[in-house]
Amino acid sequence: MAAALAFISGGDIEEGAVFANESPFERCGLQLSTKQRLLGFAISSGIGTVILIIFAALYSVLGDNGGVYAFMVFHFIGFLCLLISPFFLYGPMGMLKKITHPFRVVSLLTVVICLLIVEIISPILRGDATWFVLIGTVGEIFCFLFFGFSLLPCFDKILGSCCGGFFSNQ
Repeated sequence: MAAALAFISGGDIEEGAVFANESPFERCGLQLSTKQRLLGFAISSGIGTVILIIFAALYSVLGDNGGVYAFMVFHFIGFLCLLISPFFLYGPMGMLKKITHPFRVVSLLTVVICLLIVEIISPILRGDATWFVLIGTVGEIFCFLFFGFSLLPCFDKILGSCCGGFFSNQ
């Protein structure tokens, strides 16, 4: 278990975790371990993903009869759960500093575009917006999970081993 946490956090077992050196919660009086940060990230992103999937499926089945505005509210709540999940890894200011990576910028912009498409088109088209809602929700989930996992220190190692030099900056 310790070796897996060390790999995910980007450090060796002897060195300690990269997250342990960064303490965004110290100002608030919270001391989170690497395990607590990863669990908070996983639970929050899991709750957001489940909310988005359930309400997109309900909207696609019920259409206009299910209440478009109730769907919009719960869709936004699921989006907020996804948005809060990376704060567990680095905190709000640390995450804002790490957004500048090109993969993260593109994935975050895609998430915002998918959110706007779903939130704007669903009340306009009502029951006919099923495909927009499903595609927008799936795009939102995949792009935000890519964004969240790209914040993990082990992401560069995994991306390098999976894709080789395709995504290298050199």
